[in-house]
Amino acid sequence: MTNRYWRFILPLIVVEAIKMENLVNTELITNYMRDNKLSKKAFCELCKISVGTLNKILNNVHLRVTPYLKIARLLNVRMSELLVN
Repeated sequence: MTNRYWRFILPLIVVEAIKMENLVNTELITNYMRDNKLSKKAFCELCKISVGTLNKILNNVHLRVTPYLKIARLLNVRMSELLVN
């Protein structure tokens, strides 16, 4: 499949997922921050995302996939563990 296809279909997949009440296991993120004594800003610097993006993720309103991948990489978990079923 081409990049053009994924650019179109991936946002649609994520939008469908957003319809769920809770998309992300926010507890996993907050526990990591607490256990490592990280502020939101420090956590975001490690993930290379903005604090605004993190806030959207924690409030389950973020639509892009890339920040979720960055967070999963930092937490050393699979995307399936980060996302709520």
